[in-house]
Amino acid sequence: MSTVSPRVIICEDDFLLAEALADAVLQLGCEVEICVNNVEGALQAAATLNSHLAIVDLDLRGIKVYEVLDSLRQRGIPYILATSAAEHDIPPRFSHAPRVIKPYALATLRQAMKQIGIIE
Repeated sequence: MSTVSPRVIICEDDFLLAEALADAVLQLGCEVEICVNNVEGALQAAATLNSHLAIVDLDLRGIKVYEVLDSLRQRGIPYILATSAAEHDIPPRFSHAPRVIKPYALATLRQAMKQIGIIE
C-alpha cells in the first residue's frame, strides 16, 4: 500500500528562510512541489499545480500576495500565511488562515499544518 505525501508550494523570497522552510516541510513528511520567490511564480503555481497546501509569505519582494491567496482559495488549496504582520494588517478575507512567524519553528509549522488537516 502506498501513501502519497502531501505536496506543498512554498512562496518565500528570502533564500535562507525558504531553505529552512523546505527542510521543515520534509521533516513533517510532506514534499516540496515548488519553491517560488516572486508573485509571478506564485501566481503560476497557484493557478496550475494541484498541491495539498501552500505556505505563503504575505509580502514577496515588496508586493502583497493577495491575488495569489485569492487564486489558491478559488481552487480549494489551503494556505498558511508566513508573516510577522499584525492581525489588523491582514485583510479580513485572509484572517482565517493559520499563521507562522519567521523564523519558522518546526512545532509552529506542525501545529498550523495539523489545524488545516494536512498532517495528523
